[in-house]
Amino acid sequence: PVKCNASHLVSDASYVVGELDAENLMLMNTSGLLMCREGFWLDGSSPDLCHTNTTLSCSVDGVLEGLSGSAVCVPVVCGAFVAENATDLSASTDTLYEDDKMVTCNTGYRPSVLPAPRCEVEPGFNVTCSRCGRYEQVPTTCQR
Repeated sequence: PVKCNASHLVSDASYVVGELDAENLMLMNTSGLLMCREGFWLDGSSPDLCHTNTTLSCSVDGVLEGLSGSAVCVPVVCGAFVAENATDLSASTDTLYEDDKMVTCNTGYRPSVLPAPRCEVEPGFNVTCSRCGRYEQVPTTCQR
């Protein structure tokens, strides 16, 4: 029978769900999903869509179909964090999935989600890199 080789898609970052044999070969006219493990997404996919899988099928001529681009799962990376009137205290500009960054408001400012302080402090806040490459728990600015 005709089979498609999907072994190159199985890694620490990805796996295939579907009708595969022990050698990660897919039978003709069957389908499966290339899945990225948590903390990874498909290279070339739009961060707005946060794609972590794509459908695969094995054609009658033994070609694995449904792969676009490199079909490689890459680590989710959030870029540098930028907030008005704030300073990113982390040494690195890039943050990986589930990593935190410590941000502090400039002198005389506080995170926009906190009540006005009774005394002068320089409050900070943590932001976390989400699975879609965006920061969670984010005050968008620091205010007076």
